[in-house]
Amino acid sequence: MAPDRALSLILAYAHHIYNMKTYIYGRADLCPGIQRSPLASNFISSQIRLQFAQMQPPVPLVPHYMVKSKQPVDASQASNASYVQFATPPTESFRRSEEERVLTSFKESIVQVWQGPGKLDTTDHVGHRPNLDAAKSTPPRPFEMPDGWNQVFGAERFRVAEGLFDASAALKVLITLLNQD
Repeated sequence: MAPDRALSLILAYAHHIYNMKTYIYGRADLCPGIQRSPLASNFISSQIRLQFAQMQPPVPLVPHYMVKSKQPVDASQASNASYVQFATPPTESFRRSEEERVLTSFKESIVQVWQGPGKLDTTDHVGHRPNLDAAKSTPPRPFEMPDGWNQVFGAERFRVAEGLFDASAALKVLITLLNQD
């Protein structure tokens, strides 16, 4: 490697911070440049929340601190847990932070980017979705929430990250307008 070439190292740290450090090699000192952006991680978290809300039945997002004890249950069954009762409940921001810890665990163990070729929802000339069929044939991954609710996630684990690369594939909030007489 030539002494005037730059060596780049990209680090993803925690769920809100994206660090990119570029070290200039070739001088006696190393000069780091740092740029941080929580956008991708926040987007993935919001996509997971949407996916959980749209599943039938909706996935309960219960943080660790709220669970007193839990019993094992079958996949997709309601949790059998007892919850902590607080005299003064924690703040909403604390709950949101603790929910993000659960979502980070979900991201690290379940969420996967579709490797291609092409987009996940690519349709061929007959109307079939060969990439989605290939995604469905990948081995599913189990995940257990802090309260014991668990599910095996198959092809849907690719949907969450697909919106980063294809805006039309991002999960959208379904809004129902009610007409009041």
